[in-house]
Amino acid sequence: MSPDNFMRKIIFLRHGHSPSAAEAGVGRDELRPLSERGKAAAATAAKKLAGKGYKPGLILCSPLVRAKATAEIAAAALGAPVEEVRELDGGHPCEDLWSAVRAGLERTDTVMAVGHQPSLGIVAGGLLGLSHFPFQPAGFAVLAFGGCVPDGIRPGCAKDEYLLFDPEL
Repeated sequence: MSPDNFMRKIIFLRHGHSPSAAEAGVGRDELRPLSERGKAAAATAAKKLAGKGYKPGLILCSPLVRAKATAEIAAAALGAPVEEVRELDGGHPCEDLWSAVRAGLERTDTVMAVGHQPSLGIVAGGLLGLSHFPFQPAGFAVLAFGGCVPDGIRPGCAKDEYLLFDPEL
């Protein structure tokens, strides 16, 4: 399926690999950086998206360090601005995450959302009619909407257009 088949698209991208807080020498989870492996996998994912012609008009990301770094890597490859959205931090209800991402679609036809499991997987999976989507670090799912984008997470309202479970494979 080509990137032009549907009007609106959401690219869900999980942050790249990150060491534990102890391994990274930081005191809090939100300060965990990307590992070198995570940086490379995020760059691979962004290059794959660019190679398929995806160009988000906006990248929304969690304010956590590892997600912001992943978003910046994607932005460099895809040429899109990045905005932090607290609802993507993994600590908010999935309905709030969906509302924030959906609001981005009111500003542009293609939005990338960079965040965390399990919330990204629950939202993406729910839109596809699955219980969850099994994102690995730096894995992504491009979802396309043929009609209007629903207010809530309605099972099966989106189609999977391009999936990458694990960029390290």
